Amino acid sequence: RRLPFEDRIRNLPRLELMSDGNVVALFPLVRSYHVAEADDSDPEAEAEVMVDIQDTSNETARSVYDVLQLITFHELKES
Repeated sequence: RRLPFEDRIRNLPRLELMSDGNVVALFPLVRSYHVAEADDSDPEAEAEVMVDIQDTSNETARSVYDVLQLITFHELKES
């Protein structure tokens, strides 16, 4: 017996199915560092921050790929 579509998404690692139907991907490692400091002469200027997100084990990428395949199969089946 096949699991319902929503349960199959819930069982994928590093993905979370929200109550509104959106799927959120969770990444295991986030590092941030400053790229440039704010210009002191401009009171509106803000420091730029670059965020580096790494999927260290490709687990999130695999789950995103799997959920895209599920969606594609579901859409083909419905058409």
